[in-house]
Amino acid sequence: MVNLNRFRLLNETEKGIIFKSVKNISAHLYQFFHENYHNLYILISKTKENFQYPKVYFIPNELIVIIRKIKEQSIIKSGGLYLGFIKKGELKISIEAIEYYLSNYPEFFSNLQKINLTGEGEKSFLYGNNIQRDMIIDFSSSFLEQTFIIVLNTLNELIGIALVKKNLPLLEKLNPDDIVAVNLQDKGYYLRKAQ
Repeated sequence: MVNLNRFRLLNETEKGIIFKSVKNISAHLYQFFHENYHNLYILISKTKENFQYPKVYFIPNELIVIIRKIKEQSIIKSGGLYLGFIKKGELKISIEAIEYYLSNYPEFFSNLQKINLTGEGEKSFLYGNNIQRDMIIDFSSSFLEQTFIIVLNTLNELIGIALVKKNLPLLEKLNPDDIVAVNLQDKGYYLRKAQ
């Protein structure tokens, strides 16, 4: 089995993909990555038997020094904050990254990007289901199609991320079972994925 692992700084094409993807999530996050592009690394891991999408990491400056020292002697498989993976020319951002930036830089996300679910809605969402109108406690009626949203429970804890399915009128005008947003990733995923 030939293993072709490479852990390196992003090239210009990859940076362009990351910047374009995060710009759709948050202008502040885009600016942060643009200013700290030298902290963005990619892991390309291939074997004859297994293909993995390239994984992107944000490496703090202190860790970059260590990575440079050990890179020649070791195969690096991860490091820093896992941002997500690149698929079809887009960064599929990780829930870990959203949680980190939401906790440490809450100003990166507008209140218009957040949605709160009922207790039953939370359970359904954590099983991988999409968000229906009757699952929602608090929601902005100004969402447009393809808007990235952060999904919170009744305690304002992050439970996932979603994408608004269509331009929305006032919430009251929707039927209870109308799909409002598509589940991109939820914290229940870790329990559902094959170990």
